[in-house]
Amino acid sequence: AGNPSVGECEDDSPYYCDANKVCGQWCPEMDIMEANIKAFQATPHSCNAPTPTGHYTNCDRAGCGLSTRDIPNSYGPGGTFQIDTTKPFDVETTWKANNMITK
Repeated sequence: AGNPSVGECEDDSPYYCDANKVCGQWCPEMDIMEANIKAFQATPHSCNAPTPTGHYTNCDRAGCGLSTRDIPNSYGPGGTFQIDTTKPFDVETTWKANNMITK
């Protein structure tokens, strides 16, 4: 329910929202893969409860991410890392809900 708004990016990205209020709209966000050759991070962003019309008024802009920077020798360029980013590797995201797995 709610009353969606096209936001401030109406011409390029109508109805776009994220936890940093890009295009003037707040909404919960899940950054699944923020990465380069030196770090890999996943960051969920939560928001306050929506108003009766379905709009959020504030979100956790920083999020509570987990990063390979916090796990020594886990991810980076070269053979000393568990994941050597100079070579191809696969990433899989799995969501578990109600005893079911969705990929």
